[in-house]
Amino acid sequence: MCRYAFNTYKSHYVCFDCRKTFKQYPVEDLIIRDGHWEQYRRAYNEPNRFKAEKYREENSAFVDLIDEKYFGRKYPCPQCSKEMTNMGMDFKAPKMSAVKEWTIIQSLHKLGHAFQTCGCDGPGFIPINKEDYIAYLDKRKRHYQNMLDHRADTQTEDDIKNYLNYWTSKIELVNAELKKVTTANII
Repeated sequence: MCRYAFNTYKSHYVCFDCRKTFKQYPVEDLIIRDGHWEQYRRAYNEPNRFKAEKYREENSAFVDLIDEKYFGRKYPCPQCSKEMTNMGMDFKAPKMSAVKEWTIIQSLHKLGHAFQTCGCDGPGFIPINKEDYIAYLDKRKRHYQNMLDHRADTQTEDDIKNYLNYWTSKIELVNAELKKVTTANII
């Protein structure tokens, strides 16, 4: 059963410089608090996609307000005032003194790893040492290469180009991270 469906859980926001985490309310709770839920529901949670699109077109000022006030919201770190990063509701921060683990978490974030699930399975595997991290990166690279090699033949030429660029950039990110981990001995 999805535990996030029955209770309000806050997302974990991280400051990598301070190695601290702070919880923040979900956007939906802020929208309810401010009395915009019905308009938000009609614009974004309407089951009929065409009705939702029409509502957003007719109420562009409200959509701009939602984008600016809620979706574009920045969360500064209370300690250093730098912008914090949303790591999701499943994130469990390492100890502040565990610098190597924080380095791995920051690298995972750069690669696009998110700790967002429905709450059923938890955060998944999180490498805590160099060997586990290299194995994780190799597995990611194989997955990305597999995605690159097995694309759909029904795509248009532009879609194929975008698809290839996307997965190639993912592979390059992993290669850069592997090189950094194995040669620079950062972790």
